[in-house]
Amino acid sequence: ILYLNKGLWKDMEILEEDFIDYSISPAPACENGIYGAQIWLNTDHNSFRHAPEDLYYFSGYQGQYVCIIPSKDLVIVRMGLSNDEEFDFNPILAELLKAFPTNNNF
Repeated sequence: ILYLNKGLWKDMEILEEDFIDYSISPAPACENGIYGAQIWLNTDHNSFRHAPEDLYYFSGYQGQYVCIIPSKDLVIVRMGLSNDEEFDFNPILAELLKAFPTNNNF
């Protein structure tokens, strides 16, 4: 929620907005633009083909995710564990996003 709200909690700035913008912008060392400052980006739908490009996410152990989607004003958290090395969060995310329609075509 802190990232979704550009560093604000209620009316108090916890993180500077410039830091948020920096951390979700493609890192200069990343030629394909798939990550920012330790945050994965959905540039060109490279991670989640059925999700908006403005999605960015934190990827944790065994399929744990925190996905922030500013265009939908939405945060999705998956705390489950998957021992399957081929676990694919994309179909789960696609189904969840159907519950939050927008006018955007992706």
